[in-house]
Amino acid sequence: MQKKWGEKPYYSLDYFMKSQYGHKIYKIAIDGGMSCPNRDGVLDTRGCIFCSKGGSGEFAAPFDKEHPSIVMQLEAGKKLIESKTDFEAGFIAYFQPYTNTYATVEYLEKLYREALDYENCIGLSIGTRPDCLSEPVLNLLENLKEEYSDKFIWIELGLQTIHRNTANYIRRGYELSVFEEAVKKLNSIAEETKEKTEKAITEYQTTCDNYTKDIEDRTSVLRTALDEKAGALEKEINDKTAVLENVMKQRSVALDDDIKKKLAGTIDLSNMVQK
Repeated sequence: MQKKWGEKPYYSLDYFMKSQYGHKIYKIAIDGGMSCPNRDGVLDTRGCIFCSKGGSGEFAAPFDKEHPSIVMQLEAGKKLIESKTDFEAGFIAYFQPYTNTYATVEYLEKLYREALDYENCIGLSIGTRPDCLSEPVLNLLENLKEEYSDKFIWIELGLQTIHRNTANYIRRGYELSVFEEAVKKLNSIAEETKEKTEKAITEYQTTCDNYTKDIEDRTSVLRTALDEKAGALEKEINDKTAVLENVMKQRSVALDDDIKKKLAGTIDLSNMVQK
């Protein structure tokens, strides 16, 4: 089989990121200190059978509940893989363990902003469940995407299976329709954000075009005014120069006559002395 897409027969996320950013992009796994409705008793206490004791986030930096700092986790995560990459090129803040939208909006916003504001963070990857995407959480994600338009926000939803018997066996805790509805809502937000972004870009471009035209018009008016003033100033200088030349000519003639008279008088005086 002929390989493509970076020597792979399929279009990988790694290839996509390298195409977008020109180099490999690493994820730094971080722990938001959240739980899961499938563990805290809301749905179950055993969790899904495919999820580890640590919420499948064993690579995340340890979470300090007394001092839940995303920055400290990112710093610790960078040290784990700093030999592999140059972090000035950017990385993804990966909210990995448990369900990372399973908290109050205020708490989520604080954590997400802390990660988005971190130097060289190019975006968020948020692992969660489709039954933990309430309207307030979706609104928060939409607002953050609009505010941080130069960064991406990914939502990772685990489907695992479309079959009800299998879903029950793995103790997933939600129906297929819940997953489908969550995907529709997320896609709707993505489309709305895209439209708003495109509209904002168009409005910005129109503003720039109008501003450029206004500058060009003002420059043209100023240039015309300067040309007129320059013409008037040139005429005034020419007129004054002509007057000055005329005065100088008259003074020169008068001085010439005066010198001639004085010279004639000197000659007469010389003749008288000789006599």
